Amino acid sequence: MKVFVERSGQWFDIDIANKKQFTVKKLVSMLGLNIEEVLVVKNKVIVSEREVLKNDDVVEFLSVVSGG
Repeated sequence: MKVFVERSGQWFDIDIANKKQFTVKKLVSMLGLNIEEVLVVKNKVIVSEREVLKNDDVVEFLSVVSGG
């Protein structure tokens, strides 16, 4: 799986072929990210932390920006 973390500007290759029910929530935890600070995009579609991931997915963690 290809993973991009906008905050660091880095791409990662992560192999999850042998992991069943590997979710966005597990990936967030593995990368040490805060789910409240990122928008998760899987294959160009916004997804929730419950989304199940596959080894051929492209996942992007985009920084949430707010202001007033």
